[in-house]
Amino acid sequence: MNQNNTVTQSQKTAGRENGVRFFTETIEVVRISPLAFFEAGQKGYEEQLFYWQNASQTLTLVGLGHAEVLTSDGNENRFLDISNRWQDLCTALIKEEKDHAPILFGGFSFDPQSVKDSEWDGFPSAYFVVPSLQLMSENGQTTISINLITTEGNAIAEFDALREERDRLIH
Repeated sequence: MNQNNTVTQSQKTAGRENGVRFFTETIEVVRISPLAFFEAGQKGYEEQLFYWQNASQTLTLVGLGHAEVLTSDGNENRFLDISNRWQDLCTALIKEEKDHAPILFGGFSFDPQSVKDSEWDGFPSAYFVVPSLQLMSENGQTTISINLITTEGNAIAEFDALREERDRLIH
């Protein structure tokens, strides 16, 4: 679920009034394969890894960590619920023009009313994650973004720690 994150100044103010701030920063990287980045993250993010590639292999996405998890158990309003919560987060987004918009990883159940087999018992009707670290490789250009969603007044140390983690994973 990627969307244009253009919001009005009043929407930005409203998003920040609830105390949530959403920071993102993107850098271009060379000589790193998405699979190597994914494998490097396996030690620190055991169950918080995502890898997706389109059929033509022109776009690959890797997500490590959970900056935010959006879930819904609602049957009829699950699409609207996730959409509204994502829009609320996007109103708090602070990014520069060069930075990529964050991408949600996840999905919806096909039929939330059906009886779930035991292996799917723990999954809600909708489950989406904003990754802490997001690699995007598109047509030979690779970028890595940091995503931090916080209510802390001073998030500099937390953001710097994510930068150090990103640099460690790259090398």
